[in-house]
Amino acid sequence: MKALYFDCNCGISGDMIVGACIDAGVDFQVLNSYLSSLDLDEFSVSYKDTIKNSIRAVKFDVDAAHSHHHRHLSDIRQIILNSKIPDKVKEDSIKVFELLAQAEGKVHGMSTDEVHFHEVGAVDSIVDIVASLLSFHLLGIEVFYSSHVPTGSGYTKSMHGKIPIPAPATAELLIDVPVFSNGIQDEVTTPTGAAILKYLVSEYGPTPQMKVNSIGHGAGYKDFDIPNVLRIIIGDISENTNHSTIYYVDTILKIETCIDDMNPEFFEYILKKLFQADALDAYIIPIIMKKSRPAHELNVILKPEDCDKIADIIFRETTSSGLRKTIYDRLKLKRSTLNIEIENLPIALKVHTIEDSLITVSPEYEDCIKVAEALDIPLKDIYEKAKQLAKEKLNQ
Repeated sequence: MKALYFDCNCGISGDMIVGACIDAGVDFQVLNSYLSSLDLDEFSVSYKDTIKNSIRAVKFDVDAAHSHHHRHLSDIRQIILNSKIPDKVKEDSIKVFELLAQAEGKVHGMSTDEVHFHEVGAVDSIVDIVASLLSFHLLGIEVFYSSHVPTGSGYTKSMHGKIPIPAPATAELLIDVPVFSNGIQDEVTTPTGAAILKYLVSEYGPTPQMKVNSIGHGAGYKDFDIPNVLRIIIGDISENTNHSTIYYVDTILKIETCIDDMNPEFFEYILKKLFQADALDAYIIPIIMKKSRPAHELNVILKPEDCDKIADIIFRETTSSGLRKTIYDRLKLKRSTLNIEIENLPIALKVHTIEDSLITVSPEYEDCIKVAEALDIPLKDIYEKAKQLAKEKLNQ
């Protein structure tokens, strides 16, 4: 089984992916022949070798006459379907754009069909996504892995004005993807790169065990203190390798402390503050301490980078004078987000799978409450209706 590993030390974008694939062996003439069948404004593609911090990499470029048309998902779907690219590539490309539409829709509070793409609807972004999926097809890749993903930081400009990095749609796409900061004050992971990862990658972590066949380096546009390069590693892995059931995601911490001298009414306020500070989970266990004193054990699950601010809240808001910290490796089922509507009101659902078989579909509680209140329908009925619609959509 042929596998591809994304080594995203300096982020990932569509053009970096294509450049890396060309460097790894994709025939540019074949790639260009397929891309020319896209019914888009006049455009051309090219590539060249470049040097990024002493590392040679391939820079892929799209030269388009008009790069900022506003297109809906239906427009992009039709452009892809009318092309002469392989059917599997058409299907994969459309699904990547559907993920982008879902993310944009959630960010802007609209359905996927209402979303009109700005930057992502531009010719170069359409070409980047289709070229990426086409390159994987030409390379014969069957399974995808990735390192943890840096997001960058600071602010960037968009059609909506100045927005934080990662861009809201990118952040939405990176839910459940292990991310980190590499210290760069710029956008290093784009919505197109995040959507491709979200659709393809089955496991995040170290390089999987494989017999390496080729390596490719794709260059980004900007220059940073570290090489602005995406490296892909392509090789053969055993078909018995478990790459989609349960997989290592990241390292998490648990902080716990026992409290026997505080008004327990305060816990509601403390838990609220902990969740606002990005705690992954927090809970309280009633316990009996020495001398039979009734007490409470406060447990907080968090990302390592949030340790200081979580500890600060506990010390300031409780009577605890000491905390215990435990490090865990977190294993999770493959998870994605699905959006449905009940009478034009949106509900997001978490979908968990094992080897692409559906395990659970869980509607978002707050979304269900909003719909139940708006339609004056019992919450339990909305909850069940959302699960039913989601399963029907997944089985289409």
